[in-house]
Amino acid sequence: MTPRPARNNLLAGLFVLLSVVLAVVVSFMLAERGAGRGATRFVVRFSLSDGTAGLQSGSPVNLGGQPVGSVSDLRFEASKEGPQSAVLVDVEVRKDVILYENLSAFLEKPLLGTLSSINIASAGTPDAKNFVGGSARVEPGEVVQGSLAPPAFLAQAGFGPMQVEQIRETISDAQKAVDRLSTLIDKSSPEVETALADARSLIADAKTNLASWDQSVDVTLKNVENASARLSPMLDKGDKVIDNADAAITSAKAAFDDARAVIADNRQRIDTIIQDIWAAADKVNGETVPLLTDALRDARSAMGEAQLAVSDIRDLLTQEGPNLRRTLANVRLMSDQLKLTAIEVRSHPWRLLHEPNTKEVEAQALYDATRSYAAAASDVRAAAETVQALTAAAKRNPGDETQSTKLDAAGEELLKAMQGFRDAEQKFLSELVEAEKK
Repeated sequence: MTPRPARNNLLAGLFVLLSVVLAVVVSFMLAERGAGRGATRFVVRFSLSDGTAGLQSGSPVNLGGQPVGSVSDLRFEASKEGPQSAVLVDVEVRKDVILYENLSAFLEKPLLGTLSSINIASAGTPDAKNFVGGSARVEPGEVVQGSLAPPAFLAQAGFGPMQVEQIRETISDAQKAVDRLSTLIDKSSPEVETALADARSLIADAKTNLASWDQSVDVTLKNVENASARLSPMLDKGDKVIDNADAAITSAKAAFDDARAVIADNRQRIDTIIQDIWAAADKVNGETVPLLTDALRDARSAMGEAQLAVSDIRDLLTQEGPNLRRTLANVRLMSDQLKLTAIEVRSHPWRLLHEPNTKEVEAQALYDATRSYAAAASDVRAAAETVQALTAAAKRNPGDETQSTKLDAAGEELLKAMQGFRDAEQKFLSELVEAEKK
């Protein structure tokens, strides 16, 4: 006959095993449970660049972070002109959830693990325009557009698809302004070159004519000078001398008439050249210069908007830097604790179904002190690395007061970590001494 205590232990073990099996079966049943009868089944479309990494059949569909449905199937969108153009995700949502076609659906990837989910951040509004079906509500079989979820700290600060589209439009406007400026320069270049060629031709003609005029004037003045030198002796010789003087004066007058004729013959050409220069200058000032000015103004405005957007993102990252570091520190601590838990369960799996005795409790206390000591050492190491990184940044920017403030805060965190390390070390040594005594 089996002893009574042994039979009770056997029954207790069977009860525990049956409970575990039942819990596993119930979890699988709940995991495969759909959205129920009358669920709304529609399609969420993701581009190939966004992808659907981590999504699979059964992945949750949340509304504001709360589960309202699940993913039923995934497939590629067929394209008539080439390869696949998008990923279509079939989802089903409870019938009591009201959604509109202008909803905001995001693909959220977990911080740990590989199973992603679809989160509907906004259910949309009934005033949606250009809706597909008979109303603005999402009807069975309709397709809505999805996208990747922005980081949590950017989403909380209001950074979403609209801001991404604004940055893209700013960059596109800047590119259009640069293209327009290049087109204007290419279009106006032949006219400017023609005007410059006309100006060079005018200057060359003026130089040539001035040289001939200068020569004519010199010859005329020389003739006048010679005539004046010979005029006095001729006056003393009577009528013959007078006749010679008249002939000299006539010759001088003819020379002056020749110079005046040369100027008169070239006056129309000179006027035409001057008018061409003025016309070219007016065209450049009236058409080309305003177009170039407008193009440069548009480019400067677009680049200013892009610089403001980049500055806002940089300020946001700087503001949320401590939260990111705190989150990463928590993740690191959680990873260390999960590692220690896995080691403990793997080395002593029988403790899950066994009540420890006094000796085991004492050993567990020593183990907890050791784990606290290790966690405190890890905190000191992380704080020291933060101080080291901020010190290097302060050396690169010696006049930045923000770096000095961050360095002071990191120093305080290091002091707190050192104090925690000392407390954990004292507790560990005390537990170790108690264990040696026993």
